Amino acid sequence: MTKKTETDENNKPAKKNSSKKNKIRPKSGLIFWLAFAVIIVIAFLIARGRIASVLRETDFINEVIGTEPTRITDLVNSQAEQEELAQKKKAEKAAKTKKPKKTDKDSVKSSQSSNEEIPQEIQRTEADLEERAEITIKANKQEKLEKTEKVEKTEKVEKTEKPEVAEKEKTEQQTPKEVVPETMHINLCFVQIDDSDGSIIRRETIRTVEKNSSPLTTAINALISGPTATESQKGYISIIPPTTKLLGARITNKTAILNFNEDFTYNSYGVQGQITQLMQIVYTATSFSTIDNVQFLIEGQRIDYLGGEGVWIGSPLSRFSFK
Repeated sequence: MTKKTETDENNKPAKKNSSKKNKIRPKSGLIFWLAFAVIIVIAFLIARGRIASVLRETDFINEVIGTEPTRITDLVNSQAEQEELAQKKKAEKAAKTKKPKKTDKDSVKSSQSSNEEIPQEIQRTEADLEERAEITIKANKQEKLEKTEKVEKTEKVEKTEKPEVAEKEKTEQQTPKEVVPETMHINLCFVQIDDSDGSIIRRETIRTVEKNSSPLTTAINALISGPTATESQKGYISIIPPTTKLLGARITNKTAILNFNEDFTYNSYGVQGQITQLMQIVYTATSFSTIDNVQFLIEGQRIDYLGGEGVWIGSPLSRFSFK
């Protein structure tokens, strides 16, 4: 018995200690949860701006709670409206069923009326087109008339203001424009008699004549015709017989072959006159760069002497033959 009591006494303080421990545990748990809640509140306050922005972006509040709460009155009103619409639809269906069906006669009449209306519209469109065409034709006629009137007015003004100009233009149109011919220069050899001693002096002159394809023939014929009035005033004369005629002229190997009539052989100035006339012909012919000397022919024949007293012409004569 003594042992049990001892054990019981020994066990009593152990029980007291365990009860104390149990009392301490719930107090420490409350403190832990309170500290945890405080930490969460502090964290929420620190990050509330970020949390609010996330909730706005995700629209979390509207999805969970809703923007506008549904009301019982709204539900009732919507049901009443649906019932009214259903009744109206039923009434419309009943009215359609009560309408009398169209007979064949009515359909024929409607088709005829529609057919009658179509050509009337076509006639109207045709009439409109005709009216438009007439209007355009009239407008074109008026434009043409206005243009012609303007042209006539301008012509009248020009005639009244500038009659002289119009007359000049008419005369210019009527008179053909003068064509200026091309010209060329030829050298002619005349002579002049010295009054002091009667000697013969050679005088060369340049003339401007119309350009042609036979300049040698033109120059010899001009020489035979004699000096002009201005040249005569200077004292120029020709010793060539005035009845002389050039029958032909050609050039071979820089030799001018000149064929004269028989009158070329008679000279009233004698031998000196014959020499002078030959000199005039040779100097005139050799002024061309393509001619060096002249072979004389009389009536197409080569003769040795010119005239009865004898001036040699049997071979070509050059400028050196007269120095």
